[in-house]
Amino acid sequence: MLPKEPESTAAVTNAAFTMMDLGNLGNGHNEGENAYGASFVIRLTDGRFVVIDGGTNTSNEVTKLYRYLSENNVRSDGIVIAAWILTHPHGDHFGLFKAFASRYQGSVRLEKILYNQFSNSMTSGLSESALQTALNVHNQYIPSIATSLNCETIVKLHTGQKFYLGNVLFEILYTHEDLYPAILQNVNDSSIVMKVTIGDRSFLLTADIEAATTRQLLSQMGDSIQADYIQVAHHGWSGSNSADILENSPQYSALYQRSGADYALWTAQLDDYHYNLLN
Repeated sequence: MLPKEPESTAAVTNAAFTMMDLGNLGNGHNEGENAYGASFVIRLTDGRFVVIDGGTNTSNEVTKLYRYLSENNVRSDGIVIAAWILTHPHGDHFGLFKAFASRYQGSVRLEKILYNQFSNSMTSGLSESALQTALNVHNQYIPSIATSLNCETIVKLHTGQKFYLGNVLFEILYTHEDLYPAILQNVNDSSIVMKVTIGDRSFLLTADIEAATTRQLLSQMGDSIQADYIQVAHHGWSGSNSADILENSPQYSALYQRSGADYALWTAQLDDYHYNLLN
């Protein structure tokens, strides 16, 4: 289903990795909470794109993503998205996807949707609202999006999978299934963790993982988590109280050290970055 070797497509451009600037209104201000989330876009050498998450559902963000794809498209057959990968069902990561598909159907072609739906045996620890949101994504949003963008291929990702989209290697390092027989206590711990390798550069994308996921990832993956770039987990947020902070922070620190990354990708508004530097 997913290619295990680089796809033999003609190269028409250079590969590129972009972290989208969420919440930026272009006038020195941002949209507050909408400046969180995550949206990464990879352009393959054949001119197709891979979108990871996409961010929050606001008109500004939907327009911004389409504009980016349009301005960076080099294909003669229009905008082609080789895959849209969803890391977990939180609105600041998947929210844009449905609105984007509705607004730009007919203007964009999507080949694959990749994600991992909750395993029923692991959901008893989730709140009813969190579980219902995840079920809505699986039962309503994904089918609707696939129809809008004429996407016929939906793949459930699992730890250990290695596959290529174009010339780019994707390695799935963690899904929530790895916690079994423990149950999910937090939707963030259902995040997919992946390593993306483009040429001689590697990117460790951590989504919104918290302590349980991070411990599991450290124990099972060893040197596989080493990368040149690492996404700061959960936007740099380690908890709203001292117990959460004490639980999460040591795990995050161990992850960053083990990765050996020279660069951090911080998916949060610029004001938060400045605040943390000063405090």
